Amino acid sequence: MKKSSLIAGIIVVVLIAAAVNFYPQQREKNRGESPRGRMFEKLDLTQDQKDKIEQFSITHQKEMIDLRADLQKKRLDMRELVRKGNFSRSDFLNIVNELNGARDKIATAKANHMMDIYSLLTDQQKKIFSEMHMMKGPGCMMDKMMKKKQMMRMHPGMNSN
Repeated sequence: MKKSSLIAGIIVVVLIAAAVNFYPQQREKNRGESPRGRMFEKLDLTQDQKDKIEQFSITHQKEMIDLRADLQKKRLDMRELVRKGNFSRSDFLNIVNELNGARDKIATAKANHMMDIYSLLTDQQKKIFSEMHMMKGPGCMMDKMMKKKQMMRMHPGMNSN
């Protein structure tokens, strides 16, 4: 009885040790495979294209930091207004419009970044890029852009920047 319990205990310890050793290796293996990395691999970019895209990405990331910070400030303005209470319709709608404007700036910056990258590609790479990036089904960027255009036609006064 003691012998079988000892063997079972040893087996459990070995299995746990193997699992603990296996999972960090899997995480490490998958860490380098970002969707962006896989896309760039499929595009078979030249070194010049990679360098330009990297520079575009750095510039875009810096811009996005500022735009997201602005959005966060607008959210805080909204929270502050609501907390104070007794606010007017125009005060509330002004902040809503500011929030929407901040979100629009973020969306425009993302679209510009995508088009900066797209402009560097050859015709064959553009085809691959479009298949992978824009046409992924519901929720894809093209779908979102089309929905936004449709909303703008339905509600022309919505975007008053």
